[in-house]
Amino acid sequence: MRPGDADQVEQRLRELSATLGAELVAEIIVMFQQDGSAQFSDLQNACQRRDLKALQSAAHRLLGSVLLIGARHLAQLCRKLELLARQGDEASAFAAVADLEQEFTILLTWVCQLEL
Repeated sequence: MRPGDADQVEQRLRELSATLGAELVAEIIVMFQQDGSAQFSDLQNACQRRDLKALQSAAHRLLGSVLLIGARHLAQLCRKLELLARQGDEASAFAAVADLEQEFTILLTWVCQLEL
């Protein structure tokens, strides 16, 4: 399945590859896989603990990772979650985690299979 951000991410990674080289982009993808997965795990843990401050922080860290690879839609979901958590809107924040999880999983799988 192609993520909603597929075109932007592919363009961003191709631009990075032209500028930085394919080897460095391959490292960026591996870092996104590792760091993004760890950040998302932190987000899920914060959700399970019902810790809005930790949820806000985890969403912010994940935002940085998804912006690096150009995933604008996923970045919007991270910003939304970060805002909801900051505002203390627990029900909406936890619901937003489910949307973010679906998009993140699709993007992560797709990026790891992408051939540049």
